[in-house]
Amino acid sequence: YDERPYASIFFISHFLISIDPEQKQSFSTSLDLGIIGPGAKGEEEQKAIHKALNNIQPLGWEYQVASDYILNYNLRLEKSLFENKHLEFIGLINTRLGTLYDDVSAGVLLRTGWMQTYFKNLGLTKHPDSESKTNKFQCYFYSKGEIKTVVYNATMEGGMFNKNNIYTIPSNDIERVVTVAYAGIVVAYKSVSIEFTKAYLSPEFKGGLPHGWGHCAITVCF
Repeated sequence: YDERPYASIFFISHFLISIDPEQKQSFSTSLDLGIIGPGAKGEEEQKAIHKALNNIQPLGWEYQVASDYILNYNLRLEKSLFENKHLEFIGLINTRLGTLYDDVSAGVLLRTGWMQTYFKNLGLTKHPDSESKTNKFQCYFYSKGEIKTVVYNATMEGGMFNKNNIYTIPSNDIERVVTVAYAGIVVAYKSVSIEFTKAYLSPEFKGGLPHGWGHCAITVCF
C-alpha cells in the first residue's frame, strides 16, 4: 500500500514549440494556470466514473491536499546526438518552476525502425500529399529514460500558499532523485499515428513504491 496523499489537478496550459530541422533540435515552453486540491473536482469526477461503471466507490479522498493555486513555467530542450536512417539518439533537458513542481531532469530518447526524422514535425507527416511514398508509413520502437532532481512537489507536500492540509508528506521524506522510463511502439500512416506505451516511475518518497502504467494514444497532425 502506497500511502501517498490524493491530489486532483485542473489547469490550462499555453504551449509553444520551436523546431530547427537543420540544427536537429527543438525548444519548447509552456505556462500552466490552475487549481490543485478539492477545487479541481477530481473526487467528483472519479466517483462519477465509478458509479457509471457500477464499480466500488474509491476511498481516500478525505486525505486530499488542500486547494491551492497553480502557476508553473516549463522549459524543454531536445537535441539530436546521433542519427541515421533507422536509428536516433536524442538528448533531453527539462526544467519546471512554480507552485506545483520545481525540478530539473535530463535523459535520452532512442528511436529505431522505419520512421521520419524526429525533428521533422516531431515525427508525423503534416502534409502527406507532399511527402514521398516511403515516408507515408512508419513503424518504430522507442524508449526514453530520465533522471529527475526534485526540489518541490505540491502533489505530496501541499501547495505553497494554503497550509491547511490534513495529510502531506514531510519534506525530509521526499526522494530528491527520481527515475522515469518509457518504452513503446508507434505505427503511423500519413498524419495519423497509434501508440502504445509502458511507463515506470521510481519511488517518490521514502517507504513508497515504484509505479508502472500503460497508455494508448491516437495522434492526428493538422
